[in-house]
Amino acid sequence: MAAPVRETWTQLTEKTADAAYLVRQQPAVTRAALYEAVRTATSADAVASLLPFASALDRLGEGTVLQDYVRDVAARDFKVRAPLAEDYARLVKGALVPGLLERLRASQETDLYVGALLHTGEAARDAESLKALQRYAHGSRDPWLNLLAERERARSEEASGRAANAEHLLLATLRTCGAYNTLFPCAEIN
Repeated sequence: MAAPVRETWTQLTEKTADAAYLVRQQPAVTRAALYEAVRTATSADAVASLLPFASALDRLGEGTVLQDYVRDVAARDFKVRAPLAEDYARLVKGALVPGLLERLRASQETDLYVGALLHTGEAARDAESLKALQRYAHGSRDPWLNLLAERERARSEEASGRAANAEHLLLATLRTCGAYNTLFPCAEIN
């Protein structure tokens, strides 16, 4: 995780962040940190406390995709989700818990599984993992997640020795980025 995202994630999880300031100053970093804060939260209340950040970011995008995500996760069964979120937080901090990907794949906590696929690079290495990421992204209505899925697809193509295909995908994704110039994945793709 990039240092600015980690710092903002810490502010979000420690409840020391000012939503209006963060969204105004660094919307892309705040969005990435929001996803991590939701994924690592171990209670419905902790997730619900992130709603002001989701609302502020959604105002920029003129939608409700992040608010919907926060509300959906807050309604989950945290007796099941909390232990998985704790292990996911260990992954975010750099320690892969043995068997975590398999447990997340088997769970109903798809956002945690997708986050783990991105953190481990598994989506770029394994075709089934990439398909899971793409299904989740396309079902989310969130252009951010779709850009991440396309980035991972390009990485997969490149790792398979198909550099021309990877370049074609990245160029197409860059055109999409033109419409979403504050999204963090666009900086990585560029």
